[in-house]
Amino acid sequence: MITRPLLLLLAIGLFAASGLAADVEYSTTGAMDTPATLGGDRDGWGTEFITRWDNATGQDVIIEEFGWPCGGWWSQFWYVWIRDDVPPDPYTLEFYGSFVAASEDDTEWPPSVYTYVDMSGEGIVVPAGASMYFGYGNPGMGGQIGFNGVETYSWLDDAWDMDGDFGRTAVMQFKGSFGTVAVDDETPRTTALLGNHPNPFNPSTTISFSLPRDMSVSLEVYSLLGRRVSRLLQGRREAGTHQVVWDGADEQGRAVPSGIYLARMVTEDGVEVGKLVLAK
Repeated sequence: MITRPLLLLLAIGLFAASGLAADVEYSTTGAMDTPATLGGDRDGWGTEFITRWDNATGQDVIIEEFGWPCGGWWSQFWYVWIRDDVPPDPYTLEFYGSFVAASEDDTEWPPSVYTYVDMSGEGIVVPAGASMYFGYGNPGMGGQIGFNGVETYSWLDDAWDMDGDFGRTAVMQFKGSFGTVAVDDETPRTTALLGNHPNPFNPSTTISFSLPRDMSVSLEVYSLLGRRVSRLLQGRREAGTHQVVWDGADEQGRAVPSGIYLARMVTEDGVEVGKLVLAK
């Protein structure tokens, strides 16, 4: 059993809880599925929330689920780093993916609905004795509680701020299982946008995705304002892992300015979005 932070006794029964059974459960509040008592919006508090977990279980831990109370109707991102120190910035992430908050209300203060993100197909392992920083991009309203001794961080004005300095702890949790993830050449089990490397990049980056079966794929790059910048792929592809290079140019072949762009992949299994950071 891992050591948990100080328990915060709240009326958890009023809120939907995750049904996943797991070997490891961790929450920045102590008790899983603790409702938020404070809220922070992406404009007035921060755009990213992260915290640290030290794997003292004695075994490798596979991440299976993330959870956080938040609200917002647009797609945002979860983040993972396997490291001992605070990441330099949100864009140095090692693992990430998109999600949409379970609640579309980005004004409810504090947010009352938990979003649970299935991580079972991501293959993220925290080795025994290693540390993990994890968190999410704030979809609009992010849940917090009064500071309970567990330090969390928010990205604001190009720097990580310690939430404890403001009397708050961001609400974040995960569940995991013991074991290791085997790496082989078998057909992928899920359709997934696997991210891009390098990221940040200049002048080009390679975007990877996996398909569990033959299917049609559309892969496009958009600006944060929703304008299509470039269509990288449109057509049918075989099952397996694929890579596509974006050269940092728009559809007219003109180099685009530095900034954050979104890779949007559409298949018959749904839509996935990834963040591309062009730094010149």
